Amino acid sequence: AKAALRTAARARRDALGADARQAASGEIARRATTLLERLRPRVLAGYGAIRSEVDPAAILMWAQRTGIACVLPVVGDATTLIFRRYADGDALTTGAFGTRAPKDGAPELDPDILLTPLIAFDRRGNRLGHGGGFYDRGVARLRAKGHQPVLVGLAFATQEVPSIPAEAHDIRLDWIVTEIETLDMRALKRE
Repeated sequence: AKAALRTAARARRDALGADARQAASGEIARRATTLLERLRPRVLAGYGAIRSEVDPAAILMWAQRTGIACVLPVVGDATTLIFRRYADGDALTTGAFGTRAPKDGAPELDPDILLTPLIAFDRRGNRLGHGGGFYDRGVARLRAKGHQPVLVGLAFATQEVPSIPAEAHDIRLDWIVTEIETLDMRALKRE
């Protein structure tokens, strides 16, 4: 079921033209920065958009201008996701799955907030990523260290699906930001 949901949601996201994706990413950035102003993180984890994902570059640039430390995810090995310090203009290396990642010497920091890419989401806070489970394991690793990051999914509205089958290891999002709304999922996580 997850594979079919991924395929359909990815096709809808890919069908958005480049101009529509750019305009929607701008509105998502506006909504996300408003949310971040309220949440006031010290360390924000972003990501480098691949394929037709929402581009968080404007959010990261805003965060750096306001004194928030930024990190990007790095696949440490086949199962581990870590977060390394990133500043605009830093040289990046090509990471797993074609992502851009900070070099090995960049300091590892634990983020207060994770901006997470996704392929699909539902209104219960469930997300479908690329299927490797890296974000779930990365968040579980942070929680095992006593750190409780806030998870903010960034998506185009067209990526919403009625329901995603959740498994025990799947970690729900706290917030979902699209170009048309900001969804607070925190109350649902307590059910």
